[in-house]
Amino acid sequence: MKRIFYILSAMLSITLASCSNEELGENKTFGTREVTVNAAPDYRMADGSAAPKTRGTVTVDRYVIEIYENADYSTAAKVFENVTSSRATNATGSFTMSLANDKDYYCLMWADKKANGAEAYIVTNLKNISLVSGVKPTEAFYGTLSIKGGKTEYSTLLHRAVANIVLKETGTLPAGTLSMKFQQHTAFDVSGATIKGAATERMENLTVAETKGAKDNPAKIETDAIFVLAPTASAGTTTFTFQYESEAEFEVADVQIQSNYNTNITGHYAKEADTPTASEYIEVNGIKVAVGNLVADGAHGAKIGKDTDGGLYFQFGSLVGWSGSANADGTGRGKNNDVELSAVVTPEGYSATGWDASWAGDPTADTPSAGTGDPCRYYLKGTWRLPTKAECETFIPEYSNGWSWDDSSKSATHTSGLKIPASGMRYVGGKLFGVEAGAVYWSATSDAENGYAFGFDSEQVEAVSSRFQWVGCTIRCVQSNIKK
Repeated sequence: MKRIFYILSAMLSITLASCSNEELGENKTFGTREVTVNAAPDYRMADGSAAPKTRGTVTVDRYVIEIYENADYSTAAKVFENVTSSRATNATGSFTMSLANDKDYYCLMWADKKANGAEAYIVTNLKNISLVSGVKPTEAFYGTLSIKGGKTEYSTLLHRAVANIVLKETGTLPAGTLSMKFQQHTAFDVSGATIKGAATERMENLTVAETKGAKDNPAKIETDAIFVLAPTASAGTTTFTFQYESEAEFEVADVQIQSNYNTNITGHYAKEADTPTASEYIEVNGIKVAVGNLVADGAHGAKIGKDTDGGLYFQFGSLVGWSGSANADGTGRGKNNDVELSAVVTPEGYSATGWDASWAGDPTADTPSAGTGDPCRYYLKGTWRLPTKAECETFIPEYSNGWSWDDSSKSATHTSGLKIPASGMRYVGGKLFGVEAGAVYWSATSDAENGYAFGFDSEQVEAVSSRFQWVGCTIRCVQSNIKK
């Protein structure tokens, strides 16, 4: 009897042990492992060049990870937020999750930097990340990772999802505004490492410092980093349109853009030479004054003429050059009303319909499409410009300090060799008045309603006086550091 009891006791012990093992098997953590993924951006450029400089620190602000059960990223693995989400976001790039021991998983990863303290990208689906409307692309990185069954810790580098546009100058680019426009994509698919969606136009107005380079040694034009979402496996092509100040636009076609590469666009961005030669100016009282008036150089251009040329006539703050006093291009000199009134020079894209008796302009408002601006700056480029009121008073104050009237050439002449012809003006109805008797030359300075000009005749110099803006005056350009 005792033997039977012992056998039953042993069987009961075995049965209890078996039940205990089954209860342990019901633990939710059974068959899972804790996995940590540490992601970090790779700031190196694929072409070996220096990483683009950005404002503030180079570290990104946000990391995002999505977990999938299959390699085509079609089935989300809900492992975050109490197994209700397949996506997690943080600022560290370190993610911890519980995954089945015997399964492989597939990750999509993204990291980006804010723009002025706000998110630049909408990240609700790593297969379709979109740029926030009206915001420029910032530094952005992508990555994929396979998590194999049994392994518990991973470290991975993320690669750029953007290209960096770098502009290089082969000549001399004066300080000013360089405009650039091109088509950019605004969405990115991490699963395919490619751009998505229709392209939209992007416009950049870059304030540039003077940049000097050479054809065999181009100089980088310093700007903030110009990022654009780009494909990773192959380069896409884009056409860029540039415009320096008020010059004509020009295109650079078939520019290749690939993520994690610097896209270098090299060339001369200003159409004309920037530094005048000694033959183009004579220095008087500390101011470099052009040797001649502005004359026509084709339908949409002007240049410095000879000191005997009467020049074109411009209303105040206008880029429209009206016919000269002898020849239509402003060369030579003739008599009053001997040339039919015609607009011989206009900015590209603008048509003058006739003499505007109510014209009001602004030489500081460079708007070629409206026909307004500084003729010196627009047509001669570089640092040529209209003189200020103060400069007019400085270089031609009166018939003294080397200035005198030359009756044989009908000009105000200076001992330095500078000669300013008495070109008269275009007055009521645009008719010529005072040719060879006197002259009025515009400055860049205005009062509430009128523009200031310097003038002279055979007897006296009027260094500056107020004139109606609709009067047509000749133009003598300067280069000087003297300020208003």
